[in-house]
Amino acid sequence: MKYLYYMKYLLILLLFSNFIYAQPNINYSGYTNVWVKRKNPNSKSWIPNEVFSIKKKSAFNKCDKNDLTILIPDSNKVFNKVNDGYILCYLINNTLDTFLIDRCDATIFPAETQILVNGIWQKFQISRGSSCGNSYFKSRLPPKSYYTIWIHRPTEGNNPTLFRLKLNLNNKAYYSNPCSLMLPIEAIQNAGQSIKH
Repeated sequence: MKYLYYMKYLLILLLFSNFIYAQPNINYSGYTNVWVKRKNPNSKSWIPNEVFSIKKKSAFNKCDKNDLTILIPDSNKVFNKVNDGYILCYLINNTLDTFLIDRCDATIFPAETQILVNGIWQKFQISRGSSCGNSYFKSRLPPKSYYTIWIHRPTEGNNPTLFRLKLNLNNKAYYSNPCSLMLPIEAIQNAGQSIKH
């Protein structure tokens, strides 16, 4: 009888240890999201209106007239203060062509952030995507228009670092201008290492 008593505790211990080791060991600091802002987030339409037109007097008229431009404004505003906030950015089509943009739900996918470490741009974060195949589609960015995008801001630290966004669109890499962020030294040291999908 004593044997069964100990077996019960041994079984519980074995099951509990398996449960602990089965938990995923994911470092979420290696991931980011690049959200596309809606023109009217309170709209009752289920089709989001995300395209903004470039006005005649807009500074965006000075952007590349032959290709897409990714622009992080000089002010590098942090807004929508949930968790760490977001970095304001624009994906600008100042051309006469329509571009198809790879999407995953309300984000642009795939996306990657990079930081400058010892004079070399290193992969810092990647977008996660979705496990649902229906999440993926292409959206149209018409001529003379742009998306307002929010890059999830990494955890703040004490070390000044240059940061940029990389998007792979239509089999071509696009890079934003760099902006300055303050990052933890551990985050800088981990740049360039493999990130689990």
